[in-house]
Amino acid sequence: MKMNPQILCFTSILFLVGLYFFIIKPPHQKTNPEYFLATLLVICSIVSVLFWSNPIKKSQMHKIDKLVARITITIFILYTLFYKQLNTNSLTYIYFYLFLILGGAIAFYTSHYYSSKNWTSNEHILSHGIAHILGIIGICYAF
Repeated sequence: MKMNPQILCFTSILFLVGLYFFIIKPPHQKTNPEYFLATLLVICSIVSVLFWSNPIKKSQMHKIDKLVARITITIFILYTLFYKQLNTNSLTYIYFYLFLILGGAIAFYTSHYYSSKNWTSNEHILSHGIAHILGIIGICYAF
């Protein structure tokens, strides 16, 4: 049974789950970098939904989605690792975040591998969906 690539529209919308943790913070605890991250997250989610609603390989929308995703991922990881004070009392907390980064990188690599063999194959969609899910969990660390 062929997977529908539009399922990735749903996982792209789920990026916004991270906003919940930003929104529930009291206003005096929100920082300017967090407002920037929240804005990036909304832009990334919108662009991703637009692309995956009609995923044409190497299209202009594909190039935009790839650029926005790479910028967003890089800024979130750098912010979380080097700016935000992670709970250093719990090594499990930090190790799990590092696992999310490594797992996401492997899932994106696998997605790229399968997409180069057969665009929107089940393996491509599944591995990309796993990357999205790991990213959704990782986003929560930033807020």
